[in-house]
Amino acid sequence: MTIKLTDKAATHAKKYLGSEEGANFLRVGITTTGCSGYMYQVSTSDSKSENDIELDSNGIKILTDKLSYRYLEGLLIDFKKDGINEGFSFQNPNADATCGCGESFSINSDNA
Repeated sequence: MTIKLTDKAATHAKKYLGSEEGANFLRVGITTTGCSGYMYQVSTSDSKSENDIELDSNGIKILTDKLSYRYLEGLLIDFKKDGINEGFSFQNPNADATCGCGESFSINSDNA
């Protein structure tokens, strides 16, 4: 399994990477926060560390750290626009529950 970007997400990621000087990678990770326990983090990165896993989806180089990947394996990232709101959206097969905003999720400790 892997982390995949839809065509719309890849198009937005290319623009995002192009706007950041030296950005070679789209970094996807998680942090322990949010209303459901974990929250997605998306940023750019200019380099890869030894703790990173490098993936490719739709021509975009993706980095995630090994710990985050346990929770993100199989993740599908889309890009949605709703009126003036726009951003990445996430479909995570590992999530047991997702909050209303869709950016925060929980995982059953049996799956972790």
